[in-house]
Parts: sequence; C-alpha cells; structure tokens
Amino acid sequence: MQAKTADHYFTELQQSLLSLTSAEQADVLQYYLQYAKSNQLITYEQLCQELGYPKRLARQILADYSICLLDNNLDLGTNQQSKHPLRLFWLIVLGIIASPITLPVIIVLLVLLTLIVLVVLTFVLVIAIGLISGSVTVIMAFVGGIEVFSQSMWSGLYFICVSAVGLGLLLVLLPSCWWLVINLVHLGLKTSKYLGRKVIIKRHKRKEARL
Repeated sequence: MQAKTADHYFTELQQSLLSLTSAEQADVLQYYLQYAKSNQLITYEQLCQELGYPKRLARQILADYSICLLDNNLDLGTNQQSKHPLRLFWLIVLGIIASPITLPVIIVLLVLLTLIVLVVLTFVLVIAIGLISGSVTVIMAFVGGIEVFSQSMWSGLYFICVSAVGLGLLLVLLPSCWWLVINLVHLGLKTSKYLGRKVIIKRHKRKEARL
C-alpha cells in the first residue's frame, strides 16, 4: 500500500473546506502549504502530528472563520456576507459544532438555531402565501368581470374595479413585504450571531487561556 504524501493531506483538507469559497480555500491552502514548507513537513504523518488530521484541522479553520465573522461584528446591511445569509448561518453552525464545547450545549444551540430558522421561514411563507392568494383573487376578479360584462355591464365593471383596487394594494404592499422579509432574515442572522458570540467566542477564549 502506497504511503500517503503531503499532497494527499492538502487534498483531504480542501475537500473538508467546501463550505468556504474557492478564494477562501485557496488562502487557507496557501497558508498551510507555506507553513509546511517552512517547517519541512513533507509527509502525511508529519503534517498530522503537527497540524492534526485534515478533517480536524478543517473543523478548526471553519470555527476560526465563524469566530472572525462574529468577533468583527459585521454589518448585515452593508457587508458582502449579507448577500449570502444562508452561508453565514451555515458557518455559524459549523463554528458551534467545531468549537470546544460539550455535546449537550451543542445540541441545545443547534435546536435554538433550528427554531430561529423555522420561525423566519414560517413568517416568510405566510407572507408569500398572502401575496399569492391576493394575486389569484385579483386575476379571478378581473376574469370574472370580463366574463359577466356582456351580460351585466355594471356587474362586470364592479369586478374589474375590484381587481384594479386589489392590484393597486398588491403593488403598494409588495415593497413593504419585501422589506419585512429582508429584515426577518437579518433578525434571524443577528440572533444567530448573538448566540455564537455568547458561546463560541467565550469558549474559544477560555480554551486559549488554558493553553
């Protein structure tokens, strides 16, 4: 059986960092490749002894990314990460899993984060259903008005006017609903970041203090 080389180590490390972007993966690999070269770590075993197994190192790196996001107190309204809320949330989850805390605490935190996601998704779903229902009602009123117009002009005009009013209300409500959805997502992320700040960073600093 052929012994694993340093290339195997860094390939496994990259495969465990798929949650990061390609640019972030490249930065990480470049750093550790330079570290291995500076310390003359040329075999898989040497790298494992110095840095830990690739998957373990990857978990530490993901935790560091999560801690960096939390510790920098990113502005969700202007930061580039706000364009990828699910990715930011996922990094926070990975940071919690990879952080030096006990399993019961991890379970409680993941349950809380899951509840946050469910609450946000429920509100978003209710808003979406309301808009879709309103749109269907407007279309049905307009089509009904057209159908009855030949039989009763006033009834037809009534339904057409109702559909026009409904369309106007939808156009007015749409920006407000979009604003509400965005702020619900941001609120969920802020709450997730708060939990991460209170637990991940605190525990991480405790661990560093013991080292």
